[in-house]
Amino acid sequence: SDQITLVPQYDFSADKEKIDKIYGPDGVLANAADGIWWGVSFPAAYQVIFGDGFHIGLGSWMGQWIKNPISYLNQLVGSKPFQRMVKAIDAKPREVQSHLLPWTKEPIKTYTDNVMLIGDAGGFPCPLEAEGVYPAMETGKLAAEVAIKAISDGDTSKKALKLYEDKWKQSSVGIEFQAGESLQTLWKNLFFSTQSEKNNMEWYIPLHIEIRGAHYDWSEPHIVRFRQVLNRIQEFLPEAIPFMLKYGMPVLSDIMEEDASMLPLLMKMLENMRPKKKK
Repeated sequence: SDQITLVPQYDFSADKEKIDKIYGPDGVLANAADGIWWGVSFPAAYQVIFGDGFHIGLGSWMGQWIKNPISYLNQLVGSKPFQRMVKAIDAKPREVQSHLLPWTKEPIKTYTDNVMLIGDAGGFPCPLEAEGVYPAMETGKLAAEVAIKAISDGDTSKKALKLYEDKWKQSSVGIEFQAGESLQTLWKNLFFSTQSEKNNMEWYIPLHIEIRGAHYDWSEPHIVRFRQVLNRIQEFLPEAIPFMLKYGMPVLSDIMEEDASMLPLLMKMLENMRPKKKK
């Protein structure tokens, strides 16, 4: 239940000309042909726009669902921002789809006698956001190279096919999984915490909006707006600091590798940022 996700999605048709006008190379949202929807009441959702429509879907680990998964998707689809987008490209529901997807901190054993597993079958979806197209292409290419050699040598035993696992571990796919546990744990306890007793999206979304507002809100002089944002951020630190210490620091440790000696200093800085209790 902590390795397999259930992913329901809606497929929409849409007006091709309107899609091109908004999401095409010269469109106002040219860089937004795919994206993530966040919410306080539903798990993180993904959207991918194609030439004649788009998919909108969300998923979570099998053991985390509290309600019918479709009910969470309906919350998103019924929201005002989503409906504005639907209206802008004249989108109409076309099909309901659902699938199971492995989403693990590291792949399973990917080879044995006469067999190599690639893509989703090997547990290769990205440990952070479960993207699976690139890992499937990359592992497929590596498996093909190993298969050619094995067949040429007349040896397709698991000993010979271990070369495939050695190759993918050295590839960009394998490097992604070097921080698989810390990345997935962070993601799971933030964007997928909406069904948990501790819903971290309740403080993260307003914090994210405030931080973005410091740059994009020009209603005040920037220095004034920065001060306002810093004062507002103070309200979120009692939630944000423990979260970063517990889930952010392991990710940072994986990123820094040998430079992890700096982590105690960073942790001390975060602790010092906590608002002091008034006496």
